[in-house]
Amino acid sequence: MKRLLILLFLLPIISCNPVKHKETENLEIISIGKYSFKLPADFKLIEETGIDSYVGRIEGDSISFFFDYGVYSNELAPTPEQYLEDSTWVKYASYQFMESGKTYNVDMLPKGDVLSMRKAHVQDSLRWKGSEYVATGRHGEYIFDFPIYLPEEIKEHDISVDTIDNQYRKIVKAKNPKMGITGIYIKPINSDTALTMVADSLSESQQELVARILSTVSVK
Repeated sequence: MKRLLILLFLLPIISCNPVKHKETENLEIISIGKYSFKLPADFKLIEETGIDSYVGRIEGDSISFFFDYGVYSNELAPTPEQYLEDSTWVKYASYQFMESGKTYNVDMLPKGDVLSMRKAHVQDSLRWKGSEYVATGRHGEYIFDFPIYLPEEIKEHDISVDTIDNQYRKIVKAKNPKMGITGIYIKPINSDTALTMVADSLSESQQELVARILSTVSVK
Protein backbone atom coordinates (compact mmCIF):
# COMPACT_ATOMS: atom_id res chain seq x y z
CA MET A 1 0.00 0.00 0.00
CA LYS A 2 2.80 2.38 0.91
CA ARG A 3 4.58 1.70 -2.41
CA LEU A 4 1.32 2.33 -4.30
CA LEU A 5 0.89 5.72 -2.65
CA ILE A 6 4.47 6.69 -3.55
CA LEU A 7 3.90 5.68 -7.18
CA LEU A 8 0.64 7.62 -7.33
CA PHE A 9 2.41 10.69 -5.94
CA LEU A 10 5.27 10.48 -8.45
CA LEU A 11 3.06 9.81 -11.49
CA PRO A 12 1.88 13.44 -12.00
CA ILE A 13 5.45 14.71 -11.67
CA ILE A 14 6.78 12.20 -14.19
CA SER A 15 3.93 12.84 -16.63
CA CYS A 16 4.44 16.62 -16.50
CA ASN A 17 8.10 16.57 -17.48
CA PRO A 18 7.64 15.57 -21.15
CA VAL A 19 5.09 18.39 -21.61
CA LYS A 20 7.51 21.03 -20.35
CA HIS A 21 10.25 19.59 -22.50
CA LYS A 22 7.98 19.65 -25.53
CA GLU A 23 7.06 23.30 -24.92
CA THR A 24 10.71 24.21 -24.70
CA GLU A 25 11.49 22.44 -28.00
CA ASN A 26 8.40 23.74 -29.80
CA LEU A 27 9.92 27.15 -30.51
CA GLU A 28 11.34 28.62 -33.67
CA ILE A 29 13.62 31.57 -34.35
CA ILE A 30 12.37 34.35 -36.60
CA SER A 31 14.81 37.04 -37.72
CA ILE A 32 14.09 40.61 -38.81
CA GLY A 33 17.15 42.45 -40.04
CA LYS A 34 19.86 41.90 -37.44
CA TYR A 35 17.45 40.88 -34.67
CA SER A 36 16.05 37.45 -33.79
CA PHE A 37 13.16 36.32 -31.58
CA LYS A 38 12.04 32.96 -30.23
CA LEU A 39 8.37 32.29 -30.94
CA PRO A 40 5.96 29.35 -30.72
CA ALA A 41 5.98 27.26 -33.90
CA ASP A 42 2.56 28.53 -35.06
CA PHE A 43 3.99 32.02 -35.77
CA LYS A 44 4.95 32.76 -39.38
CA LEU A 45 6.77 35.67 -40.97
CA ILE A 46 4.79 37.51 -43.66
CA GLU A 47 6.70 40.13 -45.65
CA GLU A 48 4.93 43.18 -47.02
CA THR A 49 5.91 45.98 -49.40
CA GLY A 50 7.55 48.97 -47.75
CA ILE A 51 8.65 52.28 -49.26
CA ASP A 52 11.83 52.96 -47.33
CA SER A 53 11.97 50.11 -44.80
CA TYR A 54 11.46 46.38 -44.35
CA VAL A 55 7.92 45.85 -43.09
CA GLY A 56 5.59 42.94 -42.48
CA ARG A 57 3.77 40.85 -39.91
CA ILE A 58 4.45 37.87 -37.71
CA GLU A 59 1.18 35.97 -37.52
CA GLY A 60 0.21 33.42 -34.90
CA ASP A 61 -3.05 31.61 -34.25
CA SER A 62 -4.48 34.52 -32.27
CA ILE A 63 -1.72 37.18 -32.09
CA SER A 64 -0.36 39.36 -34.86
CA PHE A 65 2.80 41.47 -34.67
CA PHE A 66 3.49 44.33 -37.06
CA PHE A 67 7.13 45.20 -37.64
CA ASP A 68 9.05 48.02 -39.33
CA TYR A 69 12.83 47.79 -39.75
CA GLY A 70 14.59 50.88 -41.10
CA VAL A 71 15.77 54.40 -40.33
CA TYR A 72 12.24 55.78 -39.94
CA SER A 73 10.85 53.19 -37.53
CA ASN A 74 8.44 54.58 -34.95
CA GLU A 75 10.20 55.16 -31.62
CA LEU A 76 6.97 54.41 -29.71
CA ALA A 77 5.82 56.41 -26.71
CA PRO A 78 8.57 58.27 -24.84
CA THR A 79 9.17 57.83 -21.15
CA PRO A 80 8.10 60.77 -18.96
CA GLU A 81 11.78 61.70 -18.61
CA GLN A 82 12.27 61.69 -22.39
CA TYR A 83 9.18 63.84 -22.90
CA LEU A 84 10.41 66.40 -20.37
CA GLU A 85 13.93 66.46 -21.83
CA ASP A 86 12.60 66.90 -25.38
CA SER A 87 10.98 70.17 -24.27
CA THR A 88 8.32 70.19 -27.01
CA TRP A 89 5.92 71.17 -24.22
CA VAL A 90 7.75 74.51 -23.79
CA LYS A 91 5.88 76.01 -26.75
CA TYR A 92 2.63 75.75 -24.78
CA ALA A 93 4.12 77.97 -22.07
CA SER A 94 4.96 80.62 -24.67
CA TYR A 95 1.35 80.95 -25.87
CA GLN A 96 0.44 83.15 -22.90
CA PHE A 97 2.88 85.80 -24.12
CA MET A 98 1.57 86.03 -27.69
CA GLU A 99 0.43 89.56 -28.56
CA SER A 100 -3.02 90.14 -30.00
CA GLY A 101 -3.01 91.02 -33.69
CA LYS A 102 0.52 89.69 -34.27
CA THR A 103 1.15 86.68 -36.53
CA TYR A 104 3.40 83.88 -35.24
CA ASN A 105 4.80 80.66 -36.65
CA VAL A 106 6.41 77.70 -34.91
CA ASP A 107 9.90 79.18 -35.20
CA MET A 108 8.93 82.66 -34.00
CA LEU A 109 7.00 82.05 -30.80
CA PRO A 110 7.77 84.25 -27.78
CA LYS A 111 11.00 83.06 -26.20
CA GLY A 112 11.29 81.80 -22.67
CA ASP A 113 13.74 79.91 -20.48
CA VAL A 114 12.98 76.91 -18.28
CA LEU A 115 14.57 77.47 -14.88
CA SER A 116 13.45 74.29 -13.10
CA MET A 117 10.94 71.42 -13.09
CA ARG A 118 9.34 69.40 -10.34
CA LYS A 119 6.57 66.89 -9.82
CA ALA A 120 3.18 68.46 -9.19
CA HIS A 121 1.91 68.69 -5.62
CA VAL A 122 -1.67 68.40 -4.39
CA GLN A 123 -1.91 72.21 -4.34
CA ASP A 124 -0.85 72.31 -7.99
CA SER A 125 -3.68 69.94 -8.92
CA LEU A 126 -6.15 72.37 -7.42
CA ARG A 127 -4.78 75.12 -9.65
CA TRP A 128 -4.04 73.02 -12.75
CA LYS A 129 -6.21 69.91 -12.67
CA GLY A 130 -4.43 66.77 -13.81
CA SER A 131 -0.95 68.27 -14.21
CA GLU A 132 1.89 65.80 -13.55
CA TYR A 133 4.75 68.31 -13.42
CA VAL A 134 5.24 72.03 -12.91
CA ALA A 135 7.95 74.09 -14.59
CA THR A 136 9.27 77.44 -13.47
CA GLY A 137 10.09 79.64 -16.43
CA ARG A 138 11.24 83.13 -17.31
CA HIS A 139 10.06 85.44 -20.07
CA GLY A 140 12.06 88.63 -20.00
CA GLU A 141 11.87 89.83 -16.41
CA TYR A 142 8.74 87.81 -15.67
CA ILE A 143 9.08 84.60 -13.62
CA PHE A 144 6.14 82.21 -13.83
CA ASP A 145 5.01 78.64 -13.11
CA PHE A 146 3.54 76.50 -15.84
CA PRO A 147 1.77 73.09 -15.69
CA ILE A 148 3.06 70.14 -17.73
CA TYR A 149 0.59 67.47 -18.81
CA LEU A 150 1.95 64.15 -20.04
CA PRO A 151 0.43 62.90 -23.32
CA GLU A 152 -2.19 60.19 -22.97
CA GLU A 153 -0.04 57.60 -24.76
CA ILE A 154 2.56 57.93 -22.00
CA LYS A 155 0.01 57.61 -19.21
CA GLU A 156 -1.64 54.61 -20.88
CA HIS A 157 1.57 52.54 -21.14
CA ASP A 158 4.33 51.21 -18.91
CA ILE A 159 7.57 52.18 -20.65
CA SER A 160 11.06 50.91 -19.85
CA VAL A 161 14.37 51.78 -21.48
CA ASP A 162 17.71 49.98 -21.19
CA THR A 163 20.72 48.83 -23.21
CA ILE A 164 21.59 45.27 -24.21
CA ASP A 165 24.56 44.11 -26.33
CA ASN A 166 25.32 47.71 -27.30
CA GLN A 167 21.70 48.21 -28.33
CA TYR A 168 19.23 50.83 -27.14
CA ARG A 169 16.00 49.03 -26.23
CA LYS A 170 12.58 50.37 -25.32
CA ILE A 171 9.73 48.12 -24.17
CA VAL A 172 6.21 49.55 -24.19
CA LYS A 173 3.40 47.67 -22.45
CA ALA A 174 -0.21 48.86 -22.48
CA LYS A 175 -1.85 49.14 -19.07
CA ASN A 176 -5.04 48.04 -20.82
CA PRO A 177 -3.83 45.42 -23.36
CA LYS A 178 -7.11 45.55 -25.28
CA MET A 179 -6.75 49.27 -25.99
CA GLY A 180 -3.04 50.05 -26.28
CA ILE A 181 0.03 48.42 -27.81
CA THR A 182 2.71 46.13 -26.46
CA GLY A 183 5.96 46.26 -28.36
CA ILE A 184 9.66 46.90 -28.70
CA TYR A 185 11.85 49.54 -30.29
CA ILE A 186 15.50 48.55 -30.58
CA LYS A 187 18.52 49.90 -32.43
CA PRO A 188 22.32 50.03 -32.19
CA ILE A 189 23.48 52.86 -29.96
CA ASN A 190 25.51 54.37 -32.81
CA SER A 191 23.06 53.80 -35.68
CA ASP A 192 19.65 55.06 -36.81
CA THR A 193 18.52 51.74 -38.30
CA ALA A 194 15.95 50.42 -35.84
CA LEU A 195 13.31 47.74 -35.44
CA THR A 196 9.83 48.47 -34.14
CA MET A 197 7.60 45.47 -33.49
CA VAL A 198 4.19 45.78 -31.84
CA ALA A 199 0.97 43.89 -31.14
CA ASP A 200 -2.38 45.28 -30.04
CA SER A 201 -5.92 44.26 -29.06
CA LEU A 202 -4.60 41.64 -26.66
CA SER A 203 -6.01 39.78 -23.70
CA GLU A 204 -3.95 39.74 -20.51
CA SER A 205 -2.64 36.23 -21.21
CA GLN A 206 -1.77 37.20 -24.79
CA GLN A 207 0.07 40.25 -23.54
CA GLU A 208 2.11 38.04 -21.20
CA LEU A 209 3.10 35.83 -24.16
CA VAL A 210 3.98 38.89 -26.27
CA ALA A 211 6.15 40.24 -23.44
CA ARG A 212 7.98 36.88 -23.18
CA ILE A 213 8.59 36.84 -26.92
CA LEU A 214 9.95 40.38 -26.92
CA SER A 215 12.28 39.50 -24.02
CA THR A 216 13.99 36.87 -26.21
CA VAL A 217 15.37 39.46 -28.64
CA SER A 218 18.99 38.87 -29.60
CA VAL A 219 21.43 40.37 -32.08
CA LYS A 220 22.56 38.14 -34.93
